[in-house]
Amino acid sequence: RSTLFPYTTLFRSERWVNDKAVSRAEFLAQFGANDIVHVAGQVEYDAANAAAGGFVLADGRITATDLGRLPSGSTVPRLMFFTACEAPAAGRSRHTEAAVFGLATALLAAGVKHFVASLRAVSGASGFQFAHEFYRNLATGQSVGVAVREARRESVRRLGKTTLTWAAYELYGDPTSRYVTSRVESAPGAASVQIGRASCRERV
Repeated sequence: RSTLFPYTTLFRSERWVNDKAVSRAEFLAQFGANDIVHVAGQVEYDAANAAAGGFVLADGRITATDLGRLPSGSTVPRLMFFTACEAPAAGRSRHTEAAVFGLATALLAAGVKHFVASLRAVSGASGFQFAHEFYRNLATGQSVGVAVREARRESVRRLGKTTLTWAAYELYGDPTSRYVTSRVESAPGAASVQIGRASCRERV
């Protein structure tokens, strides 16, 4: 299942939503109430029908089709970050770039400005480290693109190139956008929500 983490005002209050409690209704409620939503957990991708893939929740799935049906003018997060924590099925990852692109397209069409997503499952520790470095750079006034780049560099420095965590994440959206215009000394800080499993939230 997935865990939802909403961030309401950039890097100030953080709410953790336990995966056992995250229903489709809860996901959509948090999706429309926060500036940043961080999801750690499972996504089921359907390469044959990208719109049928989506985030795995306690009572089903939130698909690209569901997001595409949001009423016009609905409030959506500006930034969504997803870390895939599931083990590849049958020894083969379903997290292909083409399939992720379908979900990313639906999110951006719904009004989300930026979607950062891993194309393959990553370990809890390495996924947390990448996200931490990304948000740290975002909070210091760096653009979204630079924040992803610096998170990749830090991942290589800490884990080496062979782990491929640095290559797992893709950014969809304008890389030049900034979420803060002055340095934030203590992060996190906008309203945010995080959705994910405990194993995906492992700290380093």
